[in-house]
Amino acid sequence: ARVDAPNVASIVFAEEEVAFLVGALAGLKTRNGVLGFIGGLEIPAIVRFREGFRQGAAYARPGVAVLVDQIADRQTAFSDPFAGWRLAHGQLDAGADVIFAAAGASGLGAHVAAGERGAFAIGVDDNQNYLHPGVMLTSAIKRIDRAVALSISRAADGEWRGGQLRLGLADGGVDYVIDRHNIGLIDASTKAAVEDARAGIIDGAIAIAPIETD
Repeated sequence: ARVDAPNVASIVFAEEEVAFLVGALAGLKTRNGVLGFIGGLEIPAIVRFREGFRQGAAYARPGVAVLVDQIADRQTAFSDPFAGWRLAHGQLDAGADVIFAAAGASGLGAHVAAGERGAFAIGVDDNQNYLHPGVMLTSAIKRIDRAVALSISRAADGEWRGGQLRLGLADGGVDYVIDRHNIGLIDASTKAAVEDARAGIIDGAIAIAPIETD
């Protein structure tokens, strides 16, 4: 959350940038041309994940369909794995074969559902590839460690200042993960295409359309 105070560094992340990359990856990986997104609540970070995912998928595979569902219950939006499982099965029934769940612990149920149906899932915030090797296509992560290190480094150098700091791909503040748990799922040409998208976002050749979150 943004905090406007002179003694607070309010660090936020460009969720839409990493979502664009995993959307592109999903668009390249889908067999059916149908993807799924499951969000927790209609809050700015989740909207940025959702819309970035949509744009990245369309960039990689024009005409791809993205099904969208939301847990929505404010009390359990991010802590109801069964709801995530149920919504994911609905999307799988409708043809989705890659599901990105940006819903905290609720998304864990979506990962299980994808595994049950021979589909792929995408993790969020942390590296969740290890949870279901062979099912988790990748994870869209926020590098909180990098944000903290940057803030400490600025303080040590006498350059710390309050206000908002937004970290994206160019700063290494967000990324997608390829590790031993999913490396066999992403071939060289697919990785190259996603890396081209990364470079395009960083140098401005790819413009992510403005995302309204208010």
